[in-house]
Amino acid sequence: MNEISTKEISSIEEVKNAFKDAYNQAEEKRAVFLAEIRRLESRAEALRANTPKSLNWVSELIEPVALLLVNKLKVKHFKIIETNDIQKSIELSFFNSDDDLQLERERYKITLIPEDLENGIIYYKTGTTTDKDYKEGTIGALNNMKDKTAPLPLDETEEVVNIIRNM
Repeated sequence: MNEISTKEISSIEEVKNAFKDAYNQAEEKRAVFLAEIRRLESRAEALRANTPKSLNWVSELIEPVALLLVNKLKVKHFKIIETNDIQKSIELSFFNSDDDLQLERERYKITLIPEDLENGIIYYKTGTTTDKDYKEGTIGALNNMKDKTAPLPLDETEEVVNIIRNM
């Protein structure tokens, strides 16, 4: 027995009354804790509802950069395709004309990978591969992780233009 020793018991009614008292005390404490949990959950819900959305690196960084590059590359259009791979890479293509855009005949194409968004670091696939072999069916093999990457120098527009022209 938890709170009642057999020496203190003189009748079943005393056992019942002792249990009722202990039960009511436990329920009161439990009610206080549950009320606090509800209050905290309500606060957490309010915080979740007001949490600022994370910025989308494609629309907030890559699209404005692509708009600047359209003029520098002397092309007419660009198109971004999200590849949905494990690296969250995108393909950024540039087109000379409306017809090229419709027929998907890109003039330039570069694959970009978000590496360290907090510091604005984007990598690009260089077009070469490493000697590393991934076994067939592994994540590395399925996601073309043999491709070499390098940081895209976003603070040097002309260098970015040269990289894209030489892809």
